[in-house]
Amino acid sequence: MLNMAIRNTNKLVREVAAKDNLRIGRFFTKKAEAFHMASLFALPAKDELSLLDAGAGTGILSAAAVEGLGRRAKEEGRILRIHLTCYENDAMMLPMLYNNLERVRKRARTLYGVRLSVTVKEEDFLSANHEEAFDLAVLNPPSLLVQPEKSLGDLEKLCQGETDLAYLFACKVFSLLAPDSGGPLLSF
Repeated sequence: MLNMAIRNTNKLVREVAAKDNLRIGRFFTKKAEAFHMASLFALPAKDELSLLDAGAGTGILSAAAVEGLGRRAKEEGRILRIHLTCYENDAMMLPMLYNNLERVRKRARTLYGVRLSVTVKEEDFLSANHEEAFDLAVLNPPSLLVQPEKSLGDLEKLCQGETDLAYLFACKVFSLLAPDSGGPLLSF
């Protein structure tokens, strides 16, 4: 699953000039890093999990997380159900994200018996209204100095002046984790 997501992402990167990728802050997670991050998750005792990918891009971290969790569940003889919620508002990423997630969903079922349901929210993660808590989260947040807008609500109170966007993403993700969650996995 992860290899497929990496291959598809590399195709997209080749289609877009490197300077454009840097200009808009796209730094895709490398395969080794995604695989390592996924291996850090402890498999919770429950068989139904909610997973958040706050800035999904093309779905590399989602693929790695589902693959890692699925592999461990299969080793333990468990059937796992994962509810994955991805946030992505870049129109250029969305077709590849949907494609990758559909393939991940099918392969997770075939290879590991994981029942994966996916919701993609085509909106900005920071300004979205969040009504649920998540068991686990993965993110490779964009890194860019920004002036928080009033639409970001409580996050504006966390900082004075310019703040790194990655910090705001991390703070928001931590606020959405269930009290007994396994925690987020961050990549910077």
